[in-house]
Amino acid sequence: MQTVLGSFLFFVLLRTGTSLECEVCDSMGTNCTGPMKTCEAGQDTCAIILTENSLAGESIQTVMKQCDYSSVCSSPTTYMNMGQGRHVRTSITCCVGDACKTTSPQIPPAMTPNSKRCPACYSFSVSGCDTVTTECAGEENYCLDMVQKITYGKFVLTVNMKGCATENVCETNEGEAVSGGIHTNIMKVSCTPALLAA
Repeated sequence: MQTVLGSFLFFVLLRTGTSLECEVCDSMGTNCTGPMKTCEAGQDTCAIILTENSLAGESIQTVMKQCDYSSVCSSPTTYMNMGQGRHVRTSITCCVGDACKTTSPQIPPAMTPNSKRCPACYSFSVSGCDTVTTECAGEENYCLDMVQKITYGKFVLTVNMKGCATENVCETNEGEAVSGGIHTNIMKVSCTPALLAA
């Protein structure tokens, strides 16, 4: 009887499996450390999200590790180009278990021009921003118009961004997100096909 019961319990454990655990953290740079978190039902991978941002005039990399759904693993790198050297690139790398200890995400290099262009600007102004024309590159086939409200403690900023973007940026949903104490509310996202350069 004990053998049958033991076999039954073993079978139940095999069927239910163990919950996935991922390291959860965010930091400046390309790596961070944090506590292990048991993922929610359906979250079947650990995601490492690496972002390169030069909007403030200096290129800064940030990293975030979290539980996620494996559907994000096939997401291509996102590119946004707001002109005058301002860009944002984001790459997602997935891993499970011990592989996460050695996984090192990389930001792909800048792409070559694609003969398309968009109006571009970046401004901390509620009223919008003055645009210049910027050349698009690689898969940046869309002109992006995005407005975000960013709250960090008592500081509240409205950010207007226009420029070239890849299609996956245009699929960003309006809504709110919180990371590292920064509350971001995407108030507007719209895209139009990029124009061929004259």
